[in-house]
Formats: sequence, structure tokens, C-alpha cells
Amino acid sequence: MQETWQRGMEGGAKEVKRITDVDLNLEEALSDLDRIVRALEEGKLSLEESLDLFERGIKLVRLCSLRLDKAEQRIESLTGELPRDLGDNRS
Repeated sequence: MQETWQRGMEGGAKEVKRITDVDLNLEEALSDLDRIVRALEEGKLSLEESLDLFERGIKLVRLCSLRLDKAEQRIESLTGELPRDLGDNRS
């Protein structure tokens, strides 16, 4: 089972909280991904830490994609095929 970690940076201290990917819902995964992006953008991490976070970010993107695919399948099973113009903003 894959483990994920969230890093909190307060006063230079690093906290690591281990949770499993299967425990993450879409919102939690997106929040974790947002923290990773902010940490990478700060540029204060070592190369190895940056690569680890990048790898974690890729895994989170894939997890989010799977969660969204499942939600779409569930909607389609409840409503039938989605209209083609669903994304069209015409009234």
C-alpha cells in the first residue's frame, strides 16, 4: 500500500503525517497537491526533497484523475450518457 505524507512548514520545523492514498478523498488529495506545489515554488528544498515531492505530486494527480473518473462514471450510471453540450454555457 502506498503511503503519502504531508509536510507542514512552521518556523522551519518539518512535520510528517503518514496516511494511505486510499484514505484520501478528492478534496484532501487536491489540498495535499496544493501544498506540494507551494513548497516546490518556494525553492527552499534540496534537489532530493524536490524530486520526492514532484513524484508525490504526480501520484496525487493520478489519484485525483481516478477519483474524478469514478465520479463521472457514477453520474453517467445515474443519468445515462451526459449531454454533449454540458460544458456549453449557452442559456
